[in-house]
Amino acid sequence: MTHSLSRRTFLARSGWTATGLTIAATVSGCSLVPALPSRNELAETDAFTWLQLKPDGVFLFCSPRQEIGQGISSTLKLVIARELGVELKQVEVIAPDTSIIAQAKSTVGSESIKDFLEPVTEISQIMSGTLRARAALHFGTQPADVAFTGKEFVSGNGSRLSLSELAAGAPILLDPSEAPTATKPLQPKPTNHLPSSLPTDRIADIVTGAPLFAGDIQLPGLVHGAFIRPSQLGATLSKASFDAIPQDQILARYFDGERAGLVALTQTTLVEALDLVEATWEIKEPASQDAINTSLALVEPVGELEHIVLETAGKPSGQADIDLSISIPFAAHAAIEPRAAVARWSESSGPTLEIWTGTQDAFYVRSHIAKYFGLSEEEVVVYSQRVGGGFGGRTLCTVELEAALLAKEAGRPVKVQWSRPDEFQEGFHRPPSRHRIKASANEEGALTDWSHGFKSGHVIFTSAAMPPWMQAVTSFASDPGTARGAKMPYAANKAEVAFSDVRMPVKTGPWRGLGAAPNNFAIETAIDQMASNKSLDPLGFRLANLSPEHKRLSTCLEQVAKNADWQGRSTTDRSARGIACGIYKGVTYVAVIADVDIDRETGTFQVTRLTCTHDCGRVINPDQVRAQIEGNLIWGLGMVKSEELSVEQGRLSADYLGDYQIPTIADTPAISIELIEPENAAPVGAGEAAIVASGAAIANAVAAFTGQPTTELPIRL
Repeated sequence: MTHSLSRRTFLARSGWTATGLTIAATVSGCSLVPALPSRNELAETDAFTWLQLKPDGVFLFCSPRQEIGQGISSTLKLVIARELGVELKQVEVIAPDTSIIAQAKSTVGSESIKDFLEPVTEISQIMSGTLRARAALHFGTQPADVAFTGKEFVSGNGSRLSLSELAAGAPILLDPSEAPTATKPLQPKPTNHLPSSLPTDRIADIVTGAPLFAGDIQLPGLVHGAFIRPSQLGATLSKASFDAIPQDQILARYFDGERAGLVALTQTTLVEALDLVEATWEIKEPASQDAINTSLALVEPVGELEHIVLETAGKPSGQADIDLSISIPFAAHAAIEPRAAVARWSESSGPTLEIWTGTQDAFYVRSHIAKYFGLSEEEVVVYSQRVGGGFGGRTLCTVELEAALLAKEAGRPVKVQWSRPDEFQEGFHRPPSRHRIKASANEEGALTDWSHGFKSGHVIFTSAAMPPWMQAVTSFASDPGTARGAKMPYAANKAEVAFSDVRMPVKTGPWRGLGAAPNNFAIETAIDQMASNKSLDPLGFRLANLSPEHKRLSTCLEQVAKNADWQGRSTTDRSARGIACGIYKGVTYVAVIADVDIDRETGTFQVTRLTCTHDCGRVINPDQVRAQIEGNLIWGLGMVKSEELSVEQGRLSADYLGDYQIPTIADTPAISIELIEPENAAPVGAGEAAIVASGAAIANAVAAFTGQPTTELPIRL
């Protein structure tokens, strides 16, 4: 259902009581396709709830994107300042609550600039033009005769009108009801008054530990809550006794037959009380890694797997030059900030239930909570907080529901702060996958046959988000998250790619580009092995076999080779080089060369340099894009060097970061990045692209050194 906000409602919810000044305008062509979780398209006028001029002369932007560390707040702030012709300090960006702006799509899939640059540019242009028209009306002249200095309007006779004077004590909002139909073309404006890049919004507060996150929220009467957790995967709670807990230790207890929780005055008291809960758990079938491995075994021919990704008219030959089986394990999000939420119920005027949380989709949280408690969506307000690492892991409603349940039971505001074991055992993870690739090339090095079959857990149609009946229904459908990145960019005369998705006893879901990283890792491993099999340079082999439509990927490969002075694998007795490339979501192109030092005696390796070329079209905030790419490159390093989850004794193998090795500063190599911007190319996603190539480039360097392809992650020498 599409929700629209009246102007009066918007004024009240954004803190204004004055009637204010209405400006007529419209945004054309702003149809925003929802992402996970599923959303209706936004109405073309929804962008009008994002921008206003406050009475103090400062522009307020209510961002429809969640700030999860990707820097979108600073980037959109830069866009608005450029279009309005004002200084950065004249634009304030906030994370609005769900009552202030119209429903916006999830902040996922590296889509914020691709989908939101145009509407943000348009509303900024419209605000600029209509403010000028209002100033012209005040001066009694035409808009063309009014100049704007960045702080005030100036008429031809020298009369001046500041932004605050123009607002006349009331906010200026954009109202589409009397709208003109045309806006200026989306051309970048001269930006001599602004920097070309802008650092992450509130970076100083992040570094100094200022309160920014959901766990920092403090409310009058706030207490602490938590639920007891099963000791094994898939266990269900059948009985819970609180009798062993001293009555003065807890404020409220909760048990609904499926889960049990407590509320206490302090977090310390809460942890002590949780240990005293006597719980009985039932386990139908203990989870085991052996059973998972068996379910992923590729025993069927590719043609008998469930879902076809690619199939040419001719079927690949049964005989192959290479035949690789590649195993990729579970992986965790391992965000630095464990999730938290605060919930407060009210019987007075205003919202019935308020939630403070760090999420990639505040509107999904609102919808989920409202439906669970039988409330209208207008009765639930979600206040978005900064997220200390999302990576797809903050798309669902988890800790928010727990806080709401306990707050209702306690009759006062409750904060639920997940522990690190909660993150590992209760969160969802990248599913494991098994790949088998058989391929052949002729004597000239042209690919002739390609067969890629794989099995993996679900990414979109996952048990983390769907009840059993819905899982059963979607089991017949191809999971688009699992399939992402499985179609190779290379041309082969005969090719087939197919997969089956397998139900896991572990919660799985979106993880850093979904299936793109593991699928492209398998592809690039096989391509490198094919080049080695034919005694060909892996760069030249890739360039020769790329499909003609992927010229932009060819450009990335050629430029990264130039930047890294590629002279082949350049293997020595202590080092080697590897190369890989990929396309993310069909629009972002990346190539990486990895330099790796290897110690035969200790069986360890160190990545010394990563050289990357990256084409995500037009770049708005270059330093922020480079920061995103750096993070992706390090994700790829962790993927191949250390990150791994498995099932041990019925539960996941990690409870703390000490059990799950993420890259540290000591692992971080020198990094060189070149942003390639083809002329007139539209901006597309940068957030999750480089991971499709960085891990494979590192593994290919190790393979060049050992003479054997990497077929199991993480790499063990």
